[in-house]
Amino acid sequence: MRLLGEEPVVVGFGVADAPNDMRIDQAAGARRQVKAEHPGLRRSFHRQIHTDESQGWPFATTMQPLTRP
Repeated sequence: MRLLGEEPVVVGFGVADAPNDMRIDQAAGARRQVKAEHPGLRRSFHRQIHTDESQGWPFATTMQPLTRP
């Protein structure tokens, strides 16, 4: 991230009950670890936003406090 800086970088997560995807608690833990090492990194996204919406926004609700400065 030295070349880009932290602010323009976005971290994406695959959260689903499927192989090669994470559970929401795993994604939140990964986000906390990344934020600890790179506090200027602010943005995250769920690659299946329609899934998050259909489940009542658990990803957005969990990640929102973790993406604030």
